Amino acid sequence: MKRRSLFALIFTGLALIGFVGYETHLVRQQEGQLRTLRQRAAQLAGESSALQRERDTLAHDLSEAERQLAALPPLRSAGLEIPPERRSEMKAWLARMKRLRQLFVDRPDQRIPEMQFLSEQDWLRVAKNLRFDSDEDSRRAFAAIRDAAAANFKPQLTSALRKFAQNPPNDTTTILALQPFSDPPIDSILLERYELSKTTESTPRWRVQTKAPLDADYDSRSYVDAYVDHRGYGGGSLGAPWAWIPDFEEHITRAYKAYAAANKGTSAPSLAEALPYFKPPLTPPLVEKLLKAEREQKR
Repeated sequence: MKRRSLFALIFTGLALIGFVGYETHLVRQQEGQLRTLRQRAAQLAGESSALQRERDTLAHDLSEAERQLAALPPLRSAGLEIPPERRSEMKAWLARMKRLRQLFVDRPDQRIPEMQFLSEQDWLRVAKNLRFDSDEDSRRAFAAIRDAAAANFKPQLTSALRKFAQNPPNDTTTILALQPFSDPPIDSILLERYELSKTTESTPRWRVQTKAPLDADYDSRSYVDAYVDHRGYGGGSLGAPWAWIPDFEEHITRAYKAYAAANKGTSAPSLAEALPYFKPPLTPPLVEKLLKAEREQKR
């Protein structure tokens, strides 16, 4: 009995020693992990401090460089001075941009909401080759800026139409149905310049297009498409003045076919030759407007 108790005591002692050894090993392992974590934390803190110092240094250097650059006199070294003719051209270009901006100040009725999306580069680009010798020149300038503004708004409109086309509401009636599909939401003042329709052609599609022009002689008509079967999207703009003539594309297609049928399959070399084949005939003022626009495009 004593021997049996002795064995039990020895077994218990060995178990206790094993348990203590395991616990010691576990504590050491955890201490090692803790040291590793502390070292990594210290490393990250050091890297963060270094990055902060680097950012502060770069910010200081940039600020100092900008200050020194602003204090530099105009370049006069050989080969670096801007030629007088180039300087004159640049001054004239900037003057045209200033004149263009002033036109919209004087004529706020020529503005459209999409002009909020214009950049300085847009104003410069449009103003580069403008003339202001006549009222027609001013109308072209107004239209050119409106076209640039509509083009900048088009990506937001396209994104909303794509989402809309994937799951259009059953009670779709107006352009305002696009509002929930835009993030951020499109202001209703912007949307009200456009109309939403669903074509019934061989490839049915949703179309959003400019509802009406400010100047039908010069404003382009912007549009975006989303096919009903989800197989594609499209978009672009139609030039003035034909963009605002109802069903013009359909009429001109028939006119060109009629010309070819009457001329042994030869295609009409220009719009002027196809105009007599319009059915019904176009009015003389409209014919003159189209011919004038064609002449200007060929310049």
